[in-house]
Amino acid sequence: MAIFKGILLLQSAIIPLFIKQSDQAQWMAWLYQKINMSEEQLRQLQRQLWNIADTLRGKMNADEFRDYILGFIFYKYLSEKVVGYANQFILSEDGLDYAQLNEQDEEGAEIVEIVKDSLLNELGYFLKPSELFGAIALRSKSDSKGQGYVLDDLQQILKNIEQST
Repeated sequence: MAIFKGILLLQSAIIPLFIKQSDQAQWMAWLYQKINMSEEQLRQLQRQLWNIADTLRGKMNADEFRDYILGFIFYKYLSEKVVGYANQFILSEDGLDYAQLNEQDEEGAEIVEIVKDSLLNELGYFLKPSELFGAIALRSKSDSKGQGYVLDDLQQILKNIEQST
């Protein structure tokens, strides 16, 4: 039950970003039934979530922020799909993890090419291990200068995805 509550709370942190404020009462009522929070606790949670969303988006318009976040969620989905397919159908016999491959060395580059051909046939797009959501997230954490190079990387990755299809 605790895991279920955690999942619901995580969803409640994301849903307010995408549901119109007028529809949120219905969502929050459903959430209340599922996790047995008092209505006051639910209102507090909703206020906190809106405050978090407002802080995250800064001066950005709420619609622009929603589009921005949806783009990231879609990119994460594409990355997970690549890793899942590559690991399950291509690399499972070798016990390799696609996300951990080093595309810079010869062996890794050969494996990435094999995976690329299969991914293009099955999924219709391709991401290198260094272009996966997790790899970009790790790079952004290690950016000591805070220069925001991740946006440049993302732009290039999106171009690569588009060109791979």
